Amino acid sequence: MALRQWLVDDAEPHFQYRDEAMLRLFFGDLMAPDDVIAHVRRTRALLEADARRVRTEILPRAHEGARAGRPLTLETAHFGLELTELMAAWYAGLERRLLNPGSEPPD
Repeated sequence: MALRQWLVDDAEPHFQYRDEAMLRLFFGDLMAPDDVIAHVRRTRALLEADARRVRTEILPRAHEGARAGRPLTLETAHFGLELTELMAAWYAGLERRLLNPGSEPPD
């Protein structure tokens, strides 16, 4: 009953994004350049591993849910995958820019 009430509650959804890796990067100018590169590579690798896990473990179950009449499980799983891939690509681009200081950041 409480879940049903929460699902249909018309209050504005609360969104809060916390990312410790990004926070460390925000203060990255206080780190040695090699430490920043290591942090970026480590974060990119974690995001890429998460994307692989979503593709191999979560998406197959979400497809089952969609076939069982729950298409939103698949939609939200795709959202998670796309967001994770976007973040991994951003970290890969940052790594390239840090290794080639003359390159331009994305618009």
